[in-house]
Amino acid sequence: MVISKAESFLMELLSKKSAANFVDCTEDRIYLLLEQLNVFTLIVTNDLVKGRKDGNMILADIEAFARWLTCFASLVMVKKKPILSFYELLEKVKLVKEELKEIGPQFPLSALPQTYKLGFIDFLSNNLGELLKYDFQAIAQVKQHIEEIQLHLKSLSSFLTRISDSDIDEHPELKDLGDHAANVAYKLEYVIDSIELDPDWKHCFWFYYLLDEVRVLDKQASQGHEIISGAKVQNATQVSAINELVVDLSDEEAFIVDRLTGGSSQLGVVSIVGIPGVGKTTIARKLFNNQNVIYHFHRLAWCTVSQVYDTRELLLEILSGIHGLTNEIHQLSKEELKSKLRQCLMKNKYLIVMDNVWNVEAWSELKNSFPDSINGSRILITSCRSDVALQIEPDCDPNFLRPFSDYESWKLLVEKIFRGEGCPEELLLVGEQIAQQCKGLPLSVVVVADLEARCLKILEPSYRYLPGYLKACFLYLAVFIEDGDIPVDKLIKFWLAEGLVQGTQSNNLEDVAQDYLKDLISRSLMTISKRKSNGDVKACRLHDQLHDLCLSKAKEENFLQLVTTYDEPYASFPDSNYGFDLYFDHQLQPVTYEAHRLSIFLKRNHFVESRPSGLGTRSLIFFASADSEPRCPHDISFICYNFKFLRVLDLECINMGISFPFEIGLLVGLRYLAVSGYVRSIP
Repeated sequence: MVISKAESFLMELLSKKSAANFVDCTEDRIYLLLEQLNVFTLIVTNDLVKGRKDGNMILADIEAFARWLTCFASLVMVKKKPILSFYELLEKVKLVKEELKEIGPQFPLSALPQTYKLGFIDFLSNNLGELLKYDFQAIAQVKQHIEEIQLHLKSLSSFLTRISDSDIDEHPELKDLGDHAANVAYKLEYVIDSIELDPDWKHCFWFYYLLDEVRVLDKQASQGHEIISGAKVQNATQVSAINELVVDLSDEEAFIVDRLTGGSSQLGVVSIVGIPGVGKTTIARKLFNNQNVIYHFHRLAWCTVSQVYDTRELLLEILSGIHGLTNEIHQLSKEELKSKLRQCLMKNKYLIVMDNVWNVEAWSELKNSFPDSINGSRILITSCRSDVALQIEPDCDPNFLRPFSDYESWKLLVEKIFRGEGCPEELLLVGEQIAQQCKGLPLSVVVVADLEARCLKILEPSYRYLPGYLKACFLYLAVFIEDGDIPVDKLIKFWLAEGLVQGTQSNNLEDVAQDYLKDLISRSLMTISKRKSNGDVKACRLHDQLHDLCLSKAKEENFLQLVTTYDEPYASFPDSNYGFDLYFDHQLQPVTYEAHRLSIFLKRNHFVESRPSGLGTRSLIFFASADSEPRCPHDISFICYNFKFLRVLDLECINMGISFPFEIGLLVGLRYLAVSGYVRSIP
């Protein structure tokens, strides 16, 4: 009753525009006060505080605030100065809302994704723009606030785009702000979708609190603009090289020696390309120490570039091999060092190794210091990225370092473990199996006793230095089965449906997605397994160790949850391809997931009869663990009730019979659908 009276006075105040501009009572501020009343109305009408020891005290605070509002509005309408100012009223609201937040319904989702946060903020902003184009009755009450939220998200995106790694190093609070903004965006998506589909007072309760949070975040971002505008860019630190391994690739070595010591007398660039851990640095070091190479060149030097490098340090590293370092050289500026290096190399036949080159910028910084005296000098480059090698030397194909054969892996394993003593006969079988599991990576062979931890540590930089938009696309590869082909057309459709592809004015989304794919391939994170008749990529594969890295990061960053027959409750399910017996069916407990994305590898009947659910799940992709054809039809209608907010639904491995489930039409957010069966028509 008291709240209704306060609301009536505020609405009357709004109708009197002359009074509404009195003192500090603008129209926007009156709407803000009405918004706070809406929150309190939700609490009172839903008996949230009923039965609590402190319930009467909280209700008394709400009633007191409503009376203050009534007093405020009545005084302003007669153009008298109110007892409490607008800001003093907001302070009272803040205190009451803090109490309510403690006793209010807890937000149901906690496993929010931590990957590609800025991209999701943009994605949500665009989706809200589409939602606002339609006059949905369900969102009428909050439509104005959704418009405000979209503006805040655009502002936050603009700010976060400007933040560099050096800004975060100097001001760690900027990363916290970005993380918080992304978490609020994920929560807002869930709440707004819930209000649109099935409005409930709890959703409105969360909505108003999240609205407050996004306002505060935008205000913090506006203050943060001043921080990053004055931030100093720190000098990058050089990343140490990976410890070398002893490997034997004599055929590869001989071929590259020929390219280094033979051919044109002009300055040439020879590149070694391959996935992390395949032995690029090791073979480059062996070439560098090869006697034929040493005798062929007058000057030899080595520098390790890595993702983060300092040009001056690279110049000093090369000069230390060519000339030696003196106090005088240490005092030279970067440009003077470039000139000094060029002078030292002039008229000498030289070999410079640039190890672990991640981008073409490092080459651009140094290339003018490498004179071409038409004497057969060479630059040897190692990189995970074939596109970088081709940008540096477009007229020369990179040397793609092949993985070990099973025999070579076994030979190295025996050498490392038994030190030339030979493998005991009783260990031969298991040893050969271990060598095969190393999939041709020398790194895996050498660290077989600690295979997972070491390999992931070596491979991790390949993921860490990916741009944000490519990280999400790479992690999506974890959806697919290990050691299987990844169909490119399906993968790209997944990316597009999830909003992971950023369009530009000049390119459509499909073209941009193809560029993303090529980028991942050029970084040696994927390998091409099949091509179409026109030469385009049809299917790709992921090396086992990269698949492990992908799964590890997807789990760590709440990007994806993998569900298999080894996970509970499915590990204890009867080993049958048909229905469960009546007793087991009655004992079956609901299977609920929090994950944003689910990739499920199960028997069809186990999946269907367990009837899993996911309150906030946006992608559900099912693969049948049995190879048999899906002849028996299954009822999948439960999906549409248990996973209401799906964007991606792939049940291609399940036969749904002759009729298309009308319930699928209830999934209003669906952007990708794959189903199978003997369906006669699709509505």
